[in-house]
Amino acid sequence: MEGKMQKKKLRLLTILILTTFLTGCWDYIDIDKRGFAAAIGIDRFEYKPMEGTKRGAMIPEDIPQNRLSITYSIPNASFIVGESETPNIIYNTVGETFYGSSTNLATRYDKQLNFGHLKVVVLSEEVMREEHLFREILDALERDPFINRRLYMLMTSDTAKEILEVEPQSNPITGKFLANLLKNKERPARSGSGIMADIYKDLHWRGNTLIPRIIPGVEDIKVAGCGVIKNFEFQGWLGEIDTRSMEIIQGSARPEGIKFRHPAKDHASGEKGDHDYHVIPVELAYLSSKFHLIGKDKNAIKVVIEIKTEGTVEEFYFEPKESLLDPKIIKDFDKEICKKLKNELYGTVEKLQKDFKVDVLGIDNYLSKHHPKLWREVEDDWDEIFPTIDIVIDTSTNIRQIGVLE
Repeated sequence: MEGKMQKKKLRLLTILILTTFLTGCWDYIDIDKRGFAAAIGIDRFEYKPMEGTKRGAMIPEDIPQNRLSITYSIPNASFIVGESETPNIIYNTVGETFYGSSTNLATRYDKQLNFGHLKVVVLSEEVMREEHLFREILDALERDPFINRRLYMLMTSDTAKEILEVEPQSNPITGKFLANLLKNKERPARSGSGIMADIYKDLHWRGNTLIPRIIPGVEDIKVAGCGVIKNFEFQGWLGEIDTRSMEIIQGSARPEGIKFRHPAKDHASGEKGDHDYHVIPVELAYLSSKFHLIGKDKNAIKVVIEIKTEGTVEEFYFEPKESLLDPKIIKDFDKEICKKLKNELYGTVEKLQKDFKVDVLGIDNYLSKHHPKLWREVEDDWDEIFPTIDIVIDTSTNIRQIGVLE
């Protein structure tokens, strides 16, 4: 009896061991049969017939259903190993939906398209101006389980296809270049994070957000400024300084330089080419940004935005008559920085309240968390109330370092 039990155990153990050798992946595809898209560009489809050109594989059909033109940038493995001079494989396809366009690509691309390593999605201004189309694309990107939520979303006033066709000098693999550019910790606070998860968080909240702007060159690409989205629709552009102001207010700005003019005491009067000021660049670290509600009446809301920074003097003047060891000079610098910073911040707030009439500052989020009773009263009419509220900017700066002295 005991011998039979041992035989049964031995058989069971043998079966268990064999199963480890029999397992497999039901959807297994060799890596060389996959095409890993590093960047995708999404444009509004517009058919432009080419005179004297017969319809072929590269000429999309001009049918009413086509709404999107999608460009895929796929790193060329042969280039990476030095066997080709073409860094990116570029494919363009059209369709009525994002999914349909991707499916159409299979009719002329011999590999299975994979979004598991997707780094960047670029959207054109034309797509962003159509709310229903933009929302369909947002849903498609969010619904796909293979698309990483930490990828970058950018928009352009040119076409997304133009962006992906640029081969930057420092890294001609365009998708990789853009991902590295946006991850660069030294990148100034002039475009926003662009992380898709952050953008979706804003859009899920109230349909408003900022999306970094990307601008193509001949052999380079610039990411600076941002597009303003209100109720899932593109409203206009913010420049680099306004975008930096937004990041400062939102508390996400990286350290960056700011320059101001300081009265000069080092030039003889009437000296040829003399100036009556020095341009002083200071590296500012933005320590905190806090909102404070002062007026709690829904008809007279007042919010104070308190910004705290500290800085390092990067340049001054060789053999100056003034010493940076003089506390009075440093206090003057602090005042000049606060004055300039305030002017920039107020200018941005005015644009958002008067021109765009959209709250992407985060005041709505602050009220919902810290003053829920007041928020419930104003939530439904916030788009009309926001342009009328009183916003006060309070800045403080403390220069802590002045660099190396003689």
